[in-house]
Amino acid sequence: MRGVLAGLLIAAMLAASPLPVAASQLSNYQAKEAQVNSQLQYAQNEYSRAQTQYSVAHQELITVENQIATVNAEIQKLQGEIAADNTRSDQLQTQITSTKQKVSQDQQRSNSGLVLLQQHGTTSFLAVLLGATSFTDFLTRLEFLTRIWASEMSLLRQTQAAQAQLQRQEASLTATLHQLQGTQAQLDAKRNALQTQESDASAAKQREAQAEAQAASAINSLTQQKNGIIAAINTLLAEIRSGKISWSQVMAIIDQLAQRYGIDPRLVEAVVIAESGGNSTAKSSVGAEGLMQLMPGTAAGLGVTNPYDPVQNVQGGITYLLEMLQLFKGNLQLAIAAYNAGPGAVEKYGGIPPYAETQNYVHEVLGLYQEGK
Repeated sequence: MRGVLAGLLIAAMLAASPLPVAASQLSNYQAKEAQVNSQLQYAQNEYSRAQTQYSVAHQELITVENQIATVNAEIQKLQGEIAADNTRSDQLQTQITSTKQKVSQDQQRSNSGLVLLQQHGTTSFLAVLLGATSFTDFLTRLEFLTRIWASEMSLLRQTQAAQAQLQRQEASLTATLHQLQGTQAQLDAKRNALQTQESDASAAKQREAQAEAQAASAINSLTQQKNGIIAAINTLLAEIRSGKISWSQVMAIIDQLAQRYGIDPRLVEAVVIAESGGNSTAKSSVGAEGLMQLMPGTAAGLGVTNPYDPVQNVQGGITYLLEMLQLFKGNLQLAIAAYNAGPGAVEKYGGIPPYAETQNYVHEVLGLYQEGK
């Protein structure tokens, strides 16, 4: 890019001219070109960086959306598990209540057996035995009482065993319930963690969306900046091609060429101001052209092929001014008069011709020259 712009700038300044571009002018344009290229490079880097950020943000946004979908699925699964555990917990609570009721009933039955045994205790059994009327009656009563005692003891043992089994079952159900409650607490904690993760993912999604919007805005801003810089370059190239340059550029050309040809640059500046006011595209009513208002015939004799090229025009004007100084043996007034009216008129009148325009011109150039020193 730099090489192309440099080539365009140099080509615009050196069109149809064998003379190298003035060092100061070239330096000025190269500095301006380097500045524009630097701004363009910076804008392009920022543009690429913004596009990279946009791509990364977009990819992260997709990842976050996938994470949110996964979290939502896990939350729904956990909610189903929690609902199932709540149902199971309710069922266990019902079983525990039923078991407790059964234990209570068996306890009552056991207590009834104990009461019966107490009611038919040793004293009662002795009374039954002592009421026997014979030894055979005694043995019959003893056998009967023994069967009653064995039956009551068996019932008591069965009741106690059932009560113990029910107590073990109650303890097992209670342990299962506690375990289930612990599992439910873990599921609740996991659900809360997933909800927090979902909230974080949503916040990340919003941040990435903002980053995406900022990246898009940055790209738009940088694109506008880039377009502005390109427009500035095109404007600069158009000005150079048309010969419209600033006064500082004109002075740079004059200083370089005046040093090259050994003439006071302030004198050349005075002639340029008087002739064209520093306008490189100026053309007079009689056909004089460029910064130093060279007539077409004079320009052609000086080798100027493009009188609107600042470098060629100033080179030709200095060459012509030096010829007049040499012709009139260094007489500044006569050389200036000859530059305006032609050497023939000065020789004809043996001095400054009696033309108002030429006399005013000599006075103006000398005044500008004195002020510029």
